[in-house]
Amino acid sequence: MNTKDYRPEIEGFAEIQREIEVLRKYGLDYSIHRGKVSQIINMLHPQRLSLQVSEVRQETRTTKTFRLVSTDA
Repeated sequence: MNTKDYRPEIEGFAEIQREIEVLRKYGLDYSIHRGKVSQIINMLHPQRLSLQVSEVRQETRTTKTFRLVSTDA
């Protein structure tokens, strides 16, 4: 079965191909960081936070703003 490659017909494909070649030649190899992305995400966005109310502002008659701060040092 002979299939035609339609990618070159897509506008901007040639530029993307050239950029990929440059990145392969000069880019950094991030494969050593494999698996660390989830660790960083979990560190920055934990499932549970310990917070304390530090300020309550009455914005309008029916609206309050609660300012929360972390209790973890």
